[in-house]
Amino acid sequence: AAEERGQISGRDVYMKEHGVSREEAIQVYEERIENAWKLMNEGWMRPTPVARRLPSLAYNFGCQGDVLYKEDDGLSRPEKTSKHLVTKLFIDPIPLEE
Repeated sequence: AAEERGQISGRDVYMKEHGVSREEAIQVYEERIENAWKLMNEGWMRPTPVARRLPSLAYNFGCQGDVLYKEDDGLSRPEKTSKHLVTKLFIDPIPLEE
């Protein structure tokens, strides 16, 4: 996708720098993402003197990235991933009460 548009992805850079296959690079990224989620969840559960607003912003930013980039590049190609999510959220919301 990014290659077709003449863009270089972080995955491509990792593959070249470390001499690994596409599948290996994806595995490394998935492990890093999983570890980052664990750290964020642990931090969220720990009491902190910092106002709850700041960790909340960081956590929500991580959620946004997960939604936008989990399957494809949802930011630069919204028609592939994020368009249907926005439609479901704002146009076809789930009714809470009948």
